[in-house]
Amino acid sequence: MEENAEMAAAAPVRPARPAVITLVGIVLYIWAAMAALEAVALFLNRDNDVWKASYGTTDEITIVAVASAVLALLLFAVASGILSGTGWARIAVAIVVGLRLASLSWFMLSHLGGGAFTWSTVLSLALGLFVLWALYGKDESVTYFDGYY
Repeated sequence: MEENAEMAAAAPVRPARPAVITLVGIVLYIWAAMAALEAVALFLNRDNDVWKASYGTTDEITIVAVASAVLALLLFAVASGILSGTGWARIAVAIVVGLRLASLSWFMLSHLGGGAFTWSTVLSLALGLFVLWALYGKDESVTYFDGYY
């Protein structure tokens, strides 16, 4: 009985998950859903002449649709990892959010002056920067993930 008490006392205790980490997980799930919807919309409209005029050939639209689908799967996996507290998830979020920020930047620059598209992209960029700050800029987040890589 004493051995079990000593082993329990020696095991590291993970601090409670901060609310900002939960918020990051929810944001990542929303991004995954939006990326999946983007992939479906692109795939279903790849032969549409209006979409071709705006986004390129059918092959280019299909490639972007597949990339969006892969990104959606990555975002879903990373969101699940963040919420479950796995050690690899924090680094994976930085990589996936970095890719998302790069794709949003490309979209904004290639469709400059598109009104709503530009503003929604700017807001998405700000949200991505918030996610990175929440994971790496807050002491409670750093404490939560310390020692679990």
